[in-house]
Amino acid sequence: MKKGIVVLTLLLSMLGFSTAALAGSSFTVEEAYGWFKSPDFCGKALVDCPEPESVEMQEEIAAMVKAGKTKDEIIDRFVDIYGYQILAAPPKKGFFLAAWIMPVIGIIVGSGIMVGYLQKTRRKYTEEHGDGDGEEYTDSLYDEELDEEMKKYF
Repeated sequence: MKKGIVVLTLLLSMLGFSTAALAGSSFTVEEAYGWFKSPDFCGKALVDCPEPESVEMQEEIAAMVKAGKTKDEIIDRFVDIYGYQILAAPPKKGFFLAAWIMPVIGIIVGSGIMVGYLQKTRRKYTEEHGDGDGEEYTDSLYDEELDEEMKKYF
């Protein structure tokens, strides 16, 4: 009996996993439009461009989605026609991976340079002016000056 429950639980969990995987791979026509720029390269997104080429491309994408084509099939179709410049975002593979990685590396390197510069400047200032632990200006000196100022005005 326990074996039957375990097997049934495993089968149901596998069924749930497979349907979740299938549901996660589906997409809407509007999402598919978001993958592309306008084919006349006016700088607009596909959905924002009223040109006839864009309308034709939207109709073709809608037909491909309704036909059950995968995301890769749809993207490959238009990349074959127009090249990678048709994509709204560069693919995250090969040479185009640099477009995703270089900004992060630039921020990290820039932050490192800034921290190094600030530490060097602080060290130089400390060497010239002391570290502030000396008796250049103590609390008692401050209290005396404060008392003198208070006597002048009160």
